Order: sequence, then C-alpha cells, then structure tokens
Amino acid sequence: MSGMIKYFERADMVKLDDSMCELRTDMVMPRSPRAYAVLGPSWLTEGMRVKAWANRLAKDDVASIVVHFPGHGVSEGPLGVINLDQQVEALHRGRDILLSTQSNGSRSVAYGGSSGGYTAALHAAAHDPAACAVFGISPFHSLQAYRPFQNPAVQKAAELCSAYSQKVDLSSLDGRTNCTIPLDVAGSLSHLYRINLDLIAPNISVPLLIGFGKDDDVVDSGYVHRFLELVDTPRDDVHAHGFDGAGHTLEGLDAHVEDLISGFVRRYL
Repeated sequence: MSGMIKYFERADMVKLDDSMCELRTDMVMPRSPRAYAVLGPSWLTEGMRVKAWANRLAKDDVASIVVHFPGHGVSEGPLGVINLDQQVEALHRGRDILLSTQSNGSRSVAYGGSSGGYTAALHAAAHDPAACAVFGISPFHSLQAYRPFQNPAVQKAAELCSAYSQKVDLSSLDGRTNCTIPLDVAGSLSHLYRINLDLIAPNISVPLLIGFGKDDDVVDSGYVHRFLELVDTPRDDVHAHGFDGAGHTLEGLDAHVEDLISGFVRRYL
C-alpha cells in the first residue's frame, strides 16, 4: 500500500493475563484518513459485525475504537481473564495508534463495546476528552460480568447489586440476539445498568447508544422500553434501540443496524 493508506496487520499485541488479544488498525477507505481499531480475540477481529460497524462509522468521518470482551460462552477465554482497568488501558492504546494514522488532525473517537466491553467503553470515554460517543451492542451487565473487574467502583456496584442478581446460564444465550436474558432477571440487570450510569455516565458529556436484539420474548415484553424506564436517567441522549440479525454470538451486522448507527452519528456527532 502507498500514499496515505496504512495497514497494520499486528499493530500491537496486548497481553492480558492468560488471554492474548490482537489490536488492529486498518484504513478502511482508499486515500482516506479514516480508520478503526478493534480489540478482541483474533477470530472476532475478523467478524463481519465489527467490520460493518467500523466501516459505517468511518464513512461518517468518525474514528472508532471497538472493544470486545472475551468470554460469555466463547472458547477464547474464561469470563474473568481481563479486568476493567486493563481493557480501558488497551482502548486508550488503540486510540493513540488510531489517531496517529489520521492526517486530517481529527481528535474525535467513538468508543464502543459488545457484551461486557460496553463497560470498558464507558470508562474509557469518561477519561478521554476526545470521546464523542459511546456505543453498546448487545451489552451484558450482570453480577457475573462485574465480579472479575478490579475497579473499586465497579466492585462496589457488584456488591450493591448482589441482592438483585442471580446467576445467568450462559448456555441460554445460544442462538439469541440478546445476552441480557433470561427475562426473569431483567429487573436486576436494568438495576445494574442504572448503577453503571450513575457511576460513569455523569462524567461523560457524549451521547450513548445501546442496541438490543429483537428476540420474540424481548419484543413481546417491551424490554427495551422497560430498560429505559428502569434506568430512570435524566439524560435525553441515552438511547436504546432494537435491531434484527446482529446476535451477541453471531457474526453479522445487517443494514438496519448500520443505518441506525449512521443516523445516530449524523445527528449527534
């Protein structure tokens, strides 16, 4: 590749306890300073879901950093191998690599995370004045997700929520587009979301977008709307949306989700 186009097959390697994650920075459009970085297991960095998300953001001139949390039923590593502080550090390292590729001097960074990576994205954005948005795709917030984190505030949140949460059978997530399931713990999960926003979101002055899948029982229960009610946040820039075909464990991001994200970017960024 020549000119402004740079490609880092292995721009950096981040050793996180017993799990190796690959950090990639790609230029996704010819002769363009737009780029994205993906942190996650090597198989996940190849996923169409991540690439479609990054491409859509890149077309809107937004530099995006996406973190994926190994675990939650995948074989790449157990749930607790990466703590929150390490994820945030890796995100910020990815941000630095990403911005170094941009010749237009842009300092805008959209942090995002699928599953438990959403919490890391929130924390990373809270400590980055260049953050312009935070995205959460099928985020997973349960006591199980919080327990491994070594951040004292998150540990405290887990303690506060111990009376509200119960163990979630991760095998029940197979084939679903949502990971905040089963619905009998929807209230406790939403309580965790609220505490998460109380701890972190007050320090963030950027829009938040949260995407949920459209599983039948989620649609029937009005779960997305119930989530917003239970979060009970005064912010008018916290948005929850249902989407089709972008599963928590599936590789794929359909046009509906791309349009949703693109519209969000155009409206708020």
